Amino acid sequence: MFRRLFIAFFFAVSSGLLFGQSGRKGITISFKQLTEVEDYSRLPEEHLIPIADTLLLYQFPNGGWPKNQTWEMNPLTPEEAQRRAKLRQAIKNNGLGTTIEGGATTLEVFYLARVYQKTADVRYREAMIRGVEYLLSMQYENGGWPLVWPSQTSSFDMEPSYQDYITFNNDAMVNVMRLLKDVADNKSPYMFAQIDEGLKARCTASFYKGVLCILDCQVRSGNDLTVWAQQYDQKTMQPMKARDFEIPALTGCGETVGILSLLMDIPEPSERVLESVTSAVHWLEKHAIRHKKMLYYVNRNGLRDVKVTNSRDTTLVWNRFYDIETGRPFFSDYDGIKRDDINDISYRLRNSYVWMSSSPDAIIKRYYGWIRNMRMKLKKMQQQQY
Repeated sequence: MFRRLFIAFFFAVSSGLLFGQSGRKGITISFKQLTEVEDYSRLPEEHLIPIADTLLLYQFPNGGWPKNQTWEMNPLTPEEAQRRAKLRQAIKNNGLGTTIEGGATTLEVFYLARVYQKTADVRYREAMIRGVEYLLSMQYENGGWPLVWPSQTSSFDMEPSYQDYITFNNDAMVNVMRLLKDVADNKSPYMFAQIDEGLKARCTASFYKGVLCILDCQVRSGNDLTVWAQQYDQKTMQPMKARDFEIPALTGCGETVGILSLLMDIPEPSERVLESVTSAVHWLEKHAIRHKKMLYYVNRNGLRDVKVTNSRDTTLVWNRFYDIETGRPFFSDYDGIKRDDINDISYRLRNSYVWMSSSPDAIIKRYYGWIRNMRMKLKKMQQQQY
């Protein structure tokens, strides 16, 4: 994927498409895609620096950034110019709007570290460190991260917002924890920023505090550990609703997979982590869906649509949502009602959300080699103590 992205970026740069050169206004690669390009060394600075300078301009005083920004756009469309004017006003007025949703802040921090590595411009290093400080500052005492911080719930009389909940949805918290671990471990590109030992130590402590939160959030069914929900009340640690269709549920594909991948990357996991991962993998194995697949087709209105059909394929799939009490897979609509058939939810939601996938299959296959290695490592350590 990285190679494909580099080729796309190189073509865009050379043909003048990326930044609207040679009288063209097309954009062929997004800011998020640009962060996924593996090697910046061969990319000309004049194409990287304008984006980095834009990030400096729109970094909020608290060190974070807002979501869903097209930082790569140049020249600006009238709509984008108006949106950025509102952003500048928000920065000036109240500083509210910074978040980790959709990769916000984590992607900006990573990009600035990459550009600093290439340019050695201290402005990018300083902004990157302010971003890391923002991520540290928004962590709850119980180890979780909210989706948005500072909270935009301005009154105690207001209904609590899902933006304040501990958020695993779309890997929000996992992305933050991975970034902090990379900073702490002096991994590229952060190793080039000469981050002081005190900040790295705080990142390490924050990461493992987050791990404890993950373990505390794993849902129990009786005495058995299962998997994870998308978001949790920051006080009660109970699964909560976010958007109207994102009702409290266990997650099969999606969030649980990201969490398991993170836990399995811990170099020396505790017994509690081993138990957590093992229980979650066994739950996934038990709740795999057989002989079903998502089929995309053209419906009677001539529109691209999707349905779940029977299949002879042996590929296992998992639903996004499972009932917490019964473990039954379900779909849900904007009314928050659980449904057995994806065709019973609205066309828009049916086609704009990941409802089913085979993503847990790879993590399950990885688990068996991982748990064998971890057990052998733990046994060896115990033998060395005697």
